[in-house]
Amino acid sequence: MSDLLEAAKLDWSDIDPSIPGTLFERGLDPAKRSQLGAHYTDRDKIMQIVTPVVVEPLRVRWAETRTRIEGLIREAPKETSKRLLQDREFAARTKTLKYPEGLHRAFRKRLAAYRVLDPACGSGNFLYLDLLAATDIEHRVKQPIFGRRQASGTSQRSGTPIAACGRMPP
Repeated sequence: MSDLLEAAKLDWSDIDPSIPGTLFERGLDPAKRSQLGAHYTDRDKIMQIVTPVVVEPLRVRWAETRTRIEGLIREAPKETSKRLLQDREFAARTKTLKYPEGLHRAFRKRLAAYRVLDPACGSGNFLYLDLLAATDIEHRVKQPIFGRRQASGTSQRSGTPIAACGRMPP
């Protein structure tokens, strides 16, 4: 147990999580492995499920939401360096921008509430790759839309610093 506690203190950020999964599976007695349901599925096979079922629908929904938000922003009265908005125009702009900000916030809340079930519950690689894909989309959603940066730092879903999460290939 003390070895496990010491290992938990180490920096594992440079280790691909699939490696411990493979080691875990290979360390089990092959005759007992299927009884325990401890099977390691490689990244490519998992992504054949995660991409069409999770990634693509979320990307499509985000693209639709972002297009709608950008259209609403374009319609709002604009202030330029040559012309300041009158009070009435400024109030109209503020009111107009509340709706796209609400759409953005609602999408982020929906994404933060996203859940996945891995009924096989093998070595955990499916859950890891699914979380990685969802966190990549969350990172895209936090990109600036309203002319200012969204809060950076921690993923709402996992408490994981976004910079620590890998990016999914396009």
